[in-house]
Amino acid sequence: IYDQKEVIINQENTPTKINKTIKESEDSVDSIEETYNDESLDINYWSLLGKYSVKDLLRMCIAVMLADGVIDKNELSIIKKICEIGYIPEEILQMNIREMQSTNNPIDYVLKTSAIELDKDLLNILIQISVSDGDVAKSETDIIFKISEKMQISKNETINSINSIYEKKWKKKLDQSIFSQKS
Repeated sequence: IYDQKEVIINQENTPTKINKTIKESEDSVDSIEETYNDESLDINYWSLLGKYSVKDLLRMCIAVMLADGVIDKNELSIIKKICEIGYIPEEILQMNIREMQSTNNPIDYVLKTSAIELDKDLLNILIQISVSDGDVAKSETDIIFKISEKMQISKNETINSINSIYEKKWKKKLDQSIFSQKS
């Protein structure tokens, strides 16, 4: 089920439906460059790809995108930009989305099967993906907190980072109740 803004993910997604999802998202955004070439995001894609394995970075970003069960066009456009710069074809992106959807817990799966170094730059891009749709879900913050905990970054510092990135992007404060909801 989808509209111009988002696609609800469910177990029945087939490669054709995922392809349609990605195509629909692409059609609803004039261009990736135009959508995310603004000063509100602080993503240096080239330095990210110089620092991390493209495959591991892609899988980590997909896991965060899928956390709330929705593929949002803004989240997807960041991921597609990573693919574009890393020369990852759309078929590989689709394959990775299907792989992450087939797991019970995508973030745990990625953490166990990748050699990506957890650091503040990675945490920053994952936060930017989670706030890019303007709706930060509890499931997304849970993943961010799990990663920051592994990095020994306090929950308060992580909340401050999420708030800062959200306010910079959306020019308004994030509803703080997201941080006090039960999982």
